[in-house]
Amino acid sequence: MICEDASQNIHYEWGFENLQTGQETMIENSDFQYIMPPHQIDTTKYDYFVRTWFDYGETSCRTKTCWLKDVIEGDMQPQHSNLTLKVSPNPAKEHFAVQLNNNIKNQFNVSVCNLLGKKVYQQQYADYKANEKINFSLSLTKGVYLIVVRTKDEVSTSKIVIE
Repeated sequence: MICEDASQNIHYEWGFENLQTGQETMIENSDFQYIMPPHQIDTTKYDYFVRTWFDYGETSCRTKTCWLKDVIEGDMQPQHSNLTLKVSPNPAKEHFAVQLNNNIKNQFNVSVCNLLGKKVYQQQYADYKANEKINFSLSLTKGVYLIVVRTKDEVSTSKIVIE
């Protein structure tokens, strides 16, 4: 996981909250801009966060808590997920499509995030039939992005390269 803020004198405190119990766990020795959690990232079970603060000698200033609800690092997916997605064409310029392998009867979200975790697009959909194309026309800067599809019970991700 990556914290976008890399200011001078900044400190990081990473953790995760168990969604079932509400218990918050801090990750030891995590005063770094980049970390890997002690388990496989699973946003169906945990909310991930980073607290940042500035240290100015005798005083410090706590700045923010960032909850990483919609970002999954790389291609990691919850182990129980049966939901897969296909992005085409990949690489793309500004037009691409997403296809899911399952029917989805309820609402679900599709997000596009840069690799720093910033959400650049989000849309809610409902009643999806397997293998239908969801077409996108987004003006994104060149780079690698994550497509994140989140249903009530599952999360699936895929990378896309924008040329």
